[in-house]
Amino acid sequence: MPDAPTQDLRDVLVVSCDIVGHSSEQEHEVQLSRVTGINSVVAETIEKPVPAIWASGGDGGHVIFPDGDDASAAQAALDLIHRFLEWSAKDDVGLRVTAHAGQVSQVRGADGRVQVVGNGINVAGWLLTRGGPDGVIVSDAFRCRLEQHGPWPGVEFHEPRSLRDKSATDQQLWRMSLGDFDSKWYGPARDDRARLAESRGWELMYYAKRILQVNKTDGKALDALTRLKRLDLVYTNPGGEQEANPFFEYLQPTMLREVAKSAQLVERQYNEVICKLGDEGDTMFVILRGRVGVYKTPGRDDNRPTEPYFSHQEGDVVGELAFALGRRRTADLVAMTPVVLLSFHLSDIEGHLEARAKQGDRDAIHALAMIKSFISRRVLEYISQEVDFLVGADGSGPLAVPRDSTADPLAGLSGHTELITVPDELRRQITFEGIAEAADLDRGRHGIYLLAAGELNSLVGPGSTLSHEDFPILWADVPGFLVLPKQRFEPRSNKVKVFRIESNGIMGLEWTRREAFRKAVLKSVPWSCFVYDAFISYTHHDADEAQHWARELRARGLRVYMNEPAEGAGFLQEVDDGLKHSLALVPMISSNVQIRDLTDNWVVKEVNARKSYFPKSPHIFPVVFGEARPELIAPGVTPIKVIGDRAEAIEKLVQKLEQLRDGRLEAPHTDSEIIDVTFD
Repeated sequence: MPDAPTQDLRDVLVVSCDIVGHSSEQEHEVQLSRVTGINSVVAETIEKPVPAIWASGGDGGHVIFPDGDDASAAQAALDLIHRFLEWSAKDDVGLRVTAHAGQVSQVRGADGRVQVVGNGINVAGWLLTRGGPDGVIVSDAFRCRLEQHGPWPGVEFHEPRSLRDKSATDQQLWRMSLGDFDSKWYGPARDDRARLAESRGWELMYYAKRILQVNKTDGKALDALTRLKRLDLVYTNPGGEQEANPFFEYLQPTMLREVAKSAQLVERQYNEVICKLGDEGDTMFVILRGRVGVYKTPGRDDNRPTEPYFSHQEGDVVGELAFALGRRRTADLVAMTPVVLLSFHLSDIEGHLEARAKQGDRDAIHALAMIKSFISRRVLEYISQEVDFLVGADGSGPLAVPRDSTADPLAGLSGHTELITVPDELRRQITFEGIAEAADLDRGRHGIYLLAAGELNSLVGPGSTLSHEDFPILWADVPGFLVLPKQRFEPRSNKVKVFRIESNGIMGLEWTRREAFRKAVLKSVPWSCFVYDAFISYTHHDADEAQHWARELRARGLRVYMNEPAEGAGFLQEVDDGLKHSLALVPMISSNVQIRDLTDNWVVKEVNARKSYFPKSPHIFPVVFGEARPELIAPGVTPIKVIGDRAEAIEKLVQKLEQLRDGRLEAPHTDSEIIDVTFD
């Protein structure tokens, strides 16, 4: 029996064993037989007079001899090693056997058994990972301890090797032969060339890339890549079906080889972070081995989730959104198993394909279109979770999947989207016409355009800035459905990308869902498509009163446009922009307005222009003073009358404007093209 537990360090001998491949054995009876056998061998040792402790690990463990300086302990350790080797040979079980001498303390475990703690058992555990089924590997400390009590007939130590343990300490190890057993070092694993010859699919790409990172001109690795077939490079989609990888599916063998040569291998162990939310990133990944979890933070707080939002496995693409959108990483990517990733730049693939497409290569043209389509689908999936007029973060948007249905409304849009990079020639001024020209004109120009990457300053309303953070709508141009006024912008950032949802996809939605989508869009655009809440129209005789109203509205946080009218001036571009990009027109109607000739009346011109732009929803809120007759200036519109204290009238106007700004009233819009008015 072992001595009583003590915290004092003492010298011990440790003989360790481990069944090779036990955890991968599928037959329960085989596992049971092996564990029973190894425990029978150990039992013969711990039942003898020499003190010994058995620290079981299930399919192996450590036998500790507390009297490490005694010859009897050395003899018992050698006897145990002999019995391990005999049992391994008789039952044809691959068994690692190692031995070490070091210091440990003894403590009483929760189950009353003695346990050991200390560097001696730590090194023994590491040493067991260095052994193999064809040899007994021992530390130099064990060899020295045995030789103190030797000689030992038939025991020989060969071929010392220095290896570094977990504490970064170099340990000299020996292979120990006993009698007829000629111990050998664990042979190196088969080289990558041998594994390449028997691999296919993602495994073939993995080993080919390992070889190419040592020799980028290796002929066998390059030839292997050209033998890859479409059906070899697949992944499992969310529905559990096998699909070809969208990036490699349409690449010709020579192009696939070029992509693999330029890519890098990234390897991570279980629970290691690949990249974090908010990190800068200019690469994307294809998973060659293992599973990657996507940990997406709900909302905009800093609380990290403990469970993945979803996961990807072999053949799937991850991390493409950060690069495609030119923004920081949109989620944490964490290795849920040991993983191997192929890291590459999307621009490398697109650059190669575009060069060949310009030469008329039809395969390149088709491959480029398919890759861009895949990227657009992924961007749509991401944006849909971020904006309320699609699915929304809480899943209550008009295109969310109904609880009683498996039909995904987004599926109807996925083939009608496009991610557009703003070209250099539009760096000074970004317009709807310019972006439509930069897009694929064969697919038309109509649709809803969102800011997907970058920041823009409005050239219509000074001080109005849009950021990609909330994917604001820039333009809505879907004739017969929804048309909004079109702003002009200048970029504030180097990278600007626009995401378009084509009108064909929108009009293909089921009618009730399309109407819900339209209303949700109108609720979201007051801050992006309109730079003012109110356009104040007045005659110069009422300038002081108009200025007072403007100050009161601005004090309430409202955006106000008010031009200075000039005698004989034409209808300025600035005024036209203000009329189109204000949520409401507020004409100040007094007797001073009525006395002017209607053909030369600025207030009348602005009212008529407003009605021309938005015939169905002009949102005109006349403010009437005294006995003025609003029906002469803005007929058919209910006025806000100023009676006595104008504070009450101002409050009524503020409420109307706030309802528009907050989306409680639909923003002004039309269903046909907005054409600039002209005045003689």
